[in-house]
Amino acid sequence: QGPMLVEANTSKLQPTEPLPVTDNDNVLQADWSPLLPVLQDNKLTIAQRCNHFHATLAATLLEQAVLSRQRHGTFQVGLSGGVFQNKRLTEHVIDLLEQKGFKVFMNHLIPCNDGGLCAGQILEAIAASAPGK
Repeated sequence: QGPMLVEANTSKLQPTEPLPVTDNDNVLQADWSPLLPVLQDNKLTIAQRCNHFHATLAATLLEQAVLSRQRHGTFQVGLSGGVFQNKRLTEHVIDLLEQKGFKVFMNHLIPCNDGGLCAGQILEAIAASAPGK
């Protein structure tokens, strides 16, 4: 119920700064520690904290995509995983990415949650057992 409660308390997201992103052996990692005081601030409403969380996550995903494009050139972005079952977050991330010129893809025939993970594992197993491997 926690993630659904967060999504339910989110309204139109306002632009915010991304979390600090560092390169750890070619893996772009976000430092979540600056977000924690805001999430624990009882002077803010639950809706304000939820909005800040979603907007910060979206801004951070955009930052990681922009940094990746700077390093590797033009590419497309695929969004998958259970977090993208959150409609508000997903729509905001797609909007931000498209505004910066990214082409964005999402699952349509295979679910983005554990069902998609299972489908990917099956495809990997099929590819690994193909003749000539």
